[in-house]
Amino acid sequence: MKKFRIAQIGSFDVENYGDLLFSYVFKENIEKYLEDMDITLFAPLNCISPFTKDTQVYSVKEMEKMHSENPFDAIVVGGGDLVQFKKIMVKLADDPDREVVYDVLSMWFIPAMVAMTYQVPIIWNSLGVPFELSEIQQQLMAEVMKQSAYVTVRDESSRENLGKAASALDVKVVTDSVLSIAKTVDYKDMQSRFENVYKNLDVEFNKDSYIVVHVNKNIKDDEGKILCEQLNAIKEKHGVDVVLMPIGYTLGDDMGITKLKSMEDGFVQIKKKLAPYDMMSVIANAKFYIGASLHGCVTSTAFKIPNIVYNYSKLNKIEGFLSNVKRDYAALYDPKKLAQCYDKVASMEMPDIQKPLQDIEEHFQKMAEVIKEGRKKEAEISNETLDEIIYNESVYSKEAQYYKKITEQKDVHIKIIEATVVDRENKLQTEKAERKAFEENANTKIEQLETQITEKDDHISNLQGIIETYKKEIENLRKAVDDQVKEKEAILNSTSYKITKPLRKVASITKKK
Repeated sequence: MKKFRIAQIGSFDVENYGDLLFSYVFKENIEKYLEDMDITLFAPLNCISPFTKDTQVYSVKEMEKMHSENPFDAIVVGGGDLVQFKKIMVKLADDPDREVVYDVLSMWFIPAMVAMTYQVPIIWNSLGVPFELSEIQQQLMAEVMKQSAYVTVRDESSRENLGKAASALDVKVVTDSVLSIAKTVDYKDMQSRFENVYKNLDVEFNKDSYIVVHVNKNIKDDEGKILCEQLNAIKEKHGVDVVLMPIGYTLGDDMGITKLKSMEDGFVQIKKKLAPYDMMSVIANAKFYIGASLHGCVTSTAFKIPNIVYNYSKLNKIEGFLSNVKRDYAALYDPKKLAQCYDKVASMEMPDIQKPLQDIEEHFQKMAEVIKEGRKKEAEISNETLDEIIYNESVYSKEAQYYKKITEQKDVHIKIIEATVVDRENKLQTEKAERKAFEENANTKIEQLETQITEKDDHISNLQGIIETYKKEIENLRKAVDDQVKEKEAILNSTSYKITKPLRKVASITKKK
């Protein structure tokens, strides 16, 4: 029996929930139709896949060399928003404080060149096309991918963004394959996994009644404040705990989550990094999911958990998925209507998703057929088109480097501002401490002066009492003197005194003798 060697390309080198799930979902579904196979993972960076101990991920730049040494039977690109000509900034697991340029273009262009050069079947696995392609890009895409017998995108807007290439490639729409995740795991396993995860989270919340809330770093302050008000209203009305959980660590989700937590301390923030299936268990056991993540919405839908997607970035992939599962009403654009939308969605039954699940199953069966048959088409890209894309690649690279430089300058500026803020806060704390010490010293002195004043007031009162006593005694003495004077005058003026005057005089003379 032939062992099929498959090269799968995706963002398997960064800490992003949805991207990491694609390798699990592909393997679990394709092995139903291919009994013996070996899947080799490729991404822009060579590394051990995040949250694993030994899952090797090779750089796409090594694909041609590896194929020449041990040929691949097929190349599968996706899933994810890989069909674009832009480079983005991401954070790496080993250096989360620094953003690097992530080469998305190489994830589909290099595999296409290898497939074209060595006549290897190449498959698009429900890819996303987030931006409308220019005319030259549409032409290139049509030429690059026309050797493939099976090309799928995950929503109608992605198909429209391909423009002319969509018709040339006979592109089909198949819902994001992560929707099938609930069919590849046992829900009881999700429950037991969640119990183990909860024990190690270092946070507490009502695990029987909580909602998962996600925002990314693009959330604005005013939106965050409104969200907090609305979430508190939901929390009080429905008696649920609000659990804030990042989903795309590589995209800086923790920055948005921390901002929301700083606005409302009553929410629970999961700071510990969770592996994809651990994160999935938190969503699968929640009462409700509210977030900006597509795959948070896809996962909750797969496990029939009511959900709302706050699509403040107006991403077409979210609108496309909700349209595929007949849940357009679950998209939220005005944060002021969150509580109202929550009540509406919570009162509705989750729609039947058997049709998109059946499409996904048939999709994997179709991919298996292409791989088994070695189905391919001969194709050749014109030098003019190749020159154009190389020129564009150079322009985009320069733009990416420019934005990287600007970002680094802003990071330095932010650090300077943060240092200034810290310095001012320290000075403010010092001034507060000095002011407090001064106030305490002043209060002590005031209390001492008040005591002294009270004592002096008491002393003055005592002196005044003594003075009043002395005044009364003086008055009494004066009155006694006056009485004696009057009595003397009365004696001197009396008749008896005057008659006896000669006798007193004789007596006086006799006494002297």
